[in-house]
Amino acid sequence: MTDIKKLNEDYYLNFKDRKSRDIDANSKYNNFVTLTNGLVFKNILEIGAGEGAFLEKASKLNIELYGIDISSEAKKLCAMRKIPNLKEYNIYDGNIIPYQNKKFDICVLSHVLEHVENERVLLYEAIRVSKKIFIEVPCELKFRMRDFAFYNKYTHINFYTPFSVRLLLESINLKIESIKVINYGLDYYVSIHQNNYMKGFIHKKLKDIILRITPNFAPYLFTYNCCILCKK
Repeated sequence: MTDIKKLNEDYYLNFKDRKSRDIDANSKYNNFVTLTNGLVFKNILEIGAGEGAFLEKASKLNIELYGIDISSEAKKLCAMRKIPNLKEYNIYDGNIIPYQNKKFDICVLSHVLEHVENERVLLYEAIRVSKKIFIEVPCELKFRMRDFAFYNKYTHINFYTPFSVRLLLESINLKIESIKVINYGLDYYVSIHQNNYMKGFIHKKLKDIILRITPNFAPYLFTYNCCILCKK
């Protein structure tokens, strides 16, 4: 078992983190809908599906859902959700996706690239098996960063700005159809302030204002999400 895989297995055993992942899934799903607005899909593959929090939200789309992950613990937790329209959930090696070319209308890589050792290998595989890719990464490469130990507990080993993730995708000839920097949802801020709604509301509102006033500079000051829809 590699160090990265062990970190991920341990991560899914933490109940406190499990609650936060359910909260994060609301933002992930809303951001996916925002960038794919008006597009119709017959199926979705989520790469790095974890315990299925995003897939559970996506089940309301009433289309075929598929998930893959490196963590067997995550697969067990996902099965407990009994997600409607989930056709398959497979364990894979983190590199080779076990599906044929262009099987899927879209792949979702939401908060995955920051965890993987071989980003380009995974992206090549994602576009091989799908027509489009939705990507979401946290913009953590900013002026004020914590030490690596803080990010490592979340198994983050890669760090991005909107510009750097764009360069990553363009380096493998992916065409960006849409890119948007988006703040976290209100429920996220309420949760990090120990369910204090007013503190969470003020925190989110301040970051919303900064992002609106200076959209290009804001991701270098605070952590936002960079969401991208791309194709070959």
